[in-house]
Amino acid sequence: MFIETGDVIAAMVGAFDSLGALGRSDLMALVEREIAIQEELARQQAALTEAEIRYLDAKTEALAAGEGFITINAEGLAPELELVMHRLIEQTQIRANAEGLEFLLGIG
Repeated sequence: MFIETGDVIAAMVGAFDSLGALGRSDLMALVEREIAIQEELARQQAALTEAEIRYLDAKTEALAAGEGFITINAEGLAPELELVMHRLIEQTQIRANAEGLEFLLGIG
C-alpha cells in the first residue's frame, strides 16, 4: 500500500514541472492530502501492532500461569460424574465376570 502511493507521489512530483501555477497548487493539495492519508494509515497500523503485542503478551502470561484458553468448571457435577463412573465400572465388571466365566468353562 505504501509503495503504491509512494509511486503515485513520485509521478505527481515528476509532472509538477510541466504544470502552470494553478496546476501546481492543485497538485500540491493532492500531495498534502495523500501525505495526510499516509500518516493516518501509519498511525492506525502502529495502533494495531501495539494492540496485537498487548494481546500476545496477555496470551503468553495466561499460558505461563497455566491457564488455558478454554476452562471447564465442573462445580456441582461431582455426583453426576460419580454416577457415570460407577456405571462404567459396573459394566466393566459384568463384562470381566462374563469373560472370566467363559474362560473357566473353556467356552471362549
